[in-house]
Amino acid sequence: MPWLPLAIYDEFPYVVSCLSSSALALCLVLLVKGTRELGADDPSRRLPWPYLFYRGVRINPRLAGVDVKQWTNSRCLASKGDCYSPNAVNRD
Repeated sequence: MPWLPLAIYDEFPYVVSCLSSSALALCLVLLVKGTRELGADDPSRRLPWPYLFYRGVRINPRLAGVDVKQWTNSRCLASKGDCYSPNAVNRD
């Protein structure tokens, strides 16, 4: 497999654009999901969308039952793989 590093190098712009597009799509999904869950009297409703996009709507967003921040920050490795159990503790 000596050709693999060269293939990755040749396709790197496509890999980066795909990952960037996927990350932007995930952030937009979380933004829409979070704003739909806001209450009618929540003061965050009056904030502009770009501000909410960069600040975030929820502190710990969940998507399909998974804590997105814990998944993206690789806390599962820090907690020795038991991050999905209800008794998981932060061992930092």
